[in-house]
Amino acid sequence: MGHDVSRHSLLNVTILAAMVVFLGGLIWLAGSHIAPPKQKVEQTIPDERIPR
Repeated sequence: MGHDVSRHSLLNVTILAAMVVFLGGLIWLAGSHIAPPKQKVEQTIPDERIPR
């Protein structure tokens, strides 16, 4: 019985980890779509546009 319980718990942990990774990927994709790369580039390269 103990071996079966450990197997089931390991399986549950694996499924939970897969779900977390899957949800994290969806959230990352949604975030990247909501914030397009153009805005990120403009925020990271403001100094080059400012004349010194």
